Amino acid sequence: MIRRSKENREALKHRSNQMAANKRKAQTKRTLSPNTNISPKELERIKQNMEKRESDEQRHLLFVQILIGGIIIILLLAILVISRLLGVSLLF
Repeated sequence: MIRRSKENREALKHRSNQMAANKRKAQTKRTLSPNTNISPKELERIKQNMEKRESDEQRHLLFVQILIGGIIIILLLAILVISRLLGVSLLF
């Protein structure tokens, strides 16, 4: 029992020391400066590419939304026409 208790304390110390080492390692990695080897011209090109990609994504999203809305409207109209042909009133 005493031996197991001693082993548990040692394991707890070991885990605590490892967590502290990992924390120190993470903090030193966070303080490193970002890559400054990128020229301003290259950075500007990257920003322009990002803006172009974002505008393309927004345009695509709008197209998909309009397409889905159109399909829903067409389906609703088809259901309404079919219900009128069958004589079933869907609207109260």
